[in-house]
Amino acid sequence: MNRRNQLLVLCGVALAVRLVVAGWWQTRIEGAFAFEDSQSYWELATRLAEGKTYQWGGPEGQVFRTPGYPWLLSGVIRLAGTEQGGVWAARGFSAMCGTLAVLALYVLGRCTVGHVPAMLAGWWMAVSPEPVSAGVLILGEAPFGPLMLMQLICVANAGKKIADRAAWWPIILWSIAAGLSAAAASLMRPSWLLFTPLLTVLAFVFIKPRKQTLCVGCVMLAALCAGMFPWWMRNYQVTGHFVPTTLQVGASLYDGLNPIASGASNFEPVNRASAQFRHNWLAHGRQIDAQYELALNRHLFHLGRNWALAHPGETLQLAAIKFQRTWNLWPNEPGLRSWPIRLTVCVAYLVVISGTALAGWKLWRTSLLPLDQPAGWMAGLLVLPAVYFSLLHVVFVGSIRYRQPALGPMALLAAWAWWTYWQERKQLLLRGS
Repeated sequence: MNRRNQLLVLCGVALAVRLVVAGWWQTRIEGAFAFEDSQSYWELATRLAEGKTYQWGGPEGQVFRTPGYPWLLSGVIRLAGTEQGGVWAARGFSAMCGTLAVLALYVLGRCTVGHVPAMLAGWWMAVSPEPVSAGVLILGEAPFGPLMLMQLICVANAGKKIADRAAWWPIILWSIAAGLSAAAASLMRPSWLLFTPLLTVLAFVFIKPRKQTLCVGCVMLAALCAGMFPWWMRNYQVTGHFVPTTLQVGASLYDGLNPIASGASNFEPVNRASAQFRHNWLAHGRQIDAQYELALNRHLFHLGRNWALAHPGETLQLAAIKFQRTWNLWPNEPGLRSWPIRLTVCVAYLVVISGTALAGWKLWRTSLLPLDQPAGWMAGLLVLPAVYFSLLHVVFVGSIRYRQPALGPMALLAAWAWWTYWQERKQLLLRGS
């Protein structure tokens, strides 16, 4: 079977698995959605489809979520409506996004580790429970996955062009595409916004020639800003202030850093502090509007920051707990702790984690790990999303849901390691015979 047919079979299986699981999941839940996040996305998308003001709830929710996923979902609603058929269509759209993520992972693998490891990682992503679940739920993770991988593809190609000493124009084009992909991904999942600045700084520090690397980073950041600019302008018009993503950062921070924080999400302190702030706001004769939303975000952010500064020991302990929850062997939620689910998630996860460790050892053994070597910075690019999400979620709350986008690039490294290990063993067996 040629490579094109192999890829068609892979994508067909990935789509079929996600559609089957989506149907199974929809029949098991009560109501249309199992998560409150899904409900908020659905209502925002419905408002967009109906031409209403983009806001969640009242006027105090105008910068509640970035518009990327609600905008895509509004197209589904326009076609299929808001009834049960529309929910099924939205799950089908998530399944297609998950399939695109499998395809994007293969393309990224072709750029970095070769055809066979890319195909092996693609099959892992096609049937593994964590990426399959992301391609079933009505959440922003579904379109975020392929967009994040698209950015990594563009960065990898720009890096290869630099290593090959190619002309400037293809390097600039790949850099622009990387920045625009980063903007689109950030509009789906706002926590991704800081990844590109982090990548630019690390690339400048570790990768030579630094002048070209800095140029690529600056072009990528400029394209990121251009892609985010319409949202930034809209937020400034609504609030009168620069808001890079949403006004839920404060709530998310206080959710992770408060007197009863456990590492998991528990909005009781946030809701209590929000109710008290609302009471004080109304007591001063102020209106509930976008300025209230802005002030509440700042208030909750300061509460979380101040608690962390006053309790450094507990903050560090919480960081360790959140890290453990993010990279746990199986789901943390009690409803997903049956042994079949635990074993399935654990086995698929251990294949990637052990393979990534093996890849790191092989690169170190062959002196290719320094990031100024092509193999080293390619490996660094594939691991960086995992590092980024780890840093992010030791501050906020931890859950295996948040590691899922990072597992795909790691699976490429793992597939490369297991494939080369098998080739080496086969060569040894042939020599012995």
